[in-house]
Parts: sequence; C-alpha cells; structure tokens
Amino acid sequence: MTINISNISNQANQLRMQVSSLNSSQISISSYQRNLNTHWRGSEMQLINQALDNHAAKIAKIATELDIIINNIIQEADRIKMEEETAIRNQMSH
Repeated sequence: MTINISNISNQANQLRMQVSSLNSSQISISSYQRNLNTHWRGSEMQLINQALDNHAAKIAKIATELDIIINNIIQEADRIKMEEETAIRNQMSH
C-alpha cells in the first residue's frame, strides 16, 4: 500500500484555504468591532467588545491549531512515503 502524497497535498491545501477563511473572518470581526466602537457609545459596548474579542481569539486559536495539524500531516506523509520507498528498494535488492 503506497501513500498518495499528491492527494494529501491537495487536502492540506484545502485545509489551508479554510485557515485563510478563518483569518479573514477574524479580520472582519475586528473591522466590525472598530466600526461599532466608532459609532456606538452605549454602556453595553464593554460586553460586546468582550464577546467579539473572545470570538476573534477562538478563531485565531483554531487557525493556529489547524496550521499545526496541516504541517504534522504533511511531515508524517513524507515520512511514510520515505519508509515505503526504502522498503521497496530493500525488496528489490534482495
């Protein structure tokens, strides 16, 4: 059984697009928050700001974790592919 590095790379790229989308969402939340703070001076803004900050932080954490997972997947796939190639070479030499 051989590992399909191309398939894994495509899936990793799809995950990277999701990370990019998460980062865009975080930027949108920050922009929305700035607009709210500019145009709304109610006492409830402290709670709204806390909620928006919490959501932005959660998004950032998820994006960071996904980046780590993507890198781990690619590294592990490369390792497995190298092991497979070594096993094939060893079989051919015997």
